[in-house]
Amino acid sequence: MLTNKIIIFWVSTLSAVSLGISVILQSNGFGYAPNLFAGIFASGVLALLIAIINYWTERKRTLEKFYSYGLKVALNFNRFENEGNLERSIDSVLAIEQFDYLSSTALLGI
Repeated sequence: MLTNKIIIFWVSTLSAVSLGISVILQSNGFGYAPNLFAGIFASGVLALLIAIINYWTERKRTLEKFYSYGLKVALNFNRFENEGNLERSIDSVLAIEQFDYLSSTALLGI
């Protein structure tokens, strides 16, 4: 997701600058250069649309994984038993400890 954010920032900046240069050069009567910068602008808009779609897709996928791991962690914590039997409580804590929490924290960047 971070790469798509960076791409969105730089491509939108490049597109805006190339559109401005194209308009300025066109108003000064240059022939080829405004068309070149207009082409850069059009390519930038296309790249921007692709980056936005990729960002939305990756964001949705990450949120779905985070939700899924959150449910798994919550269900795992519900396995704890505390009925006054110390041996059984320790066994349930050891079973909870065997769960892989790395995948759920990796999504948060922790």
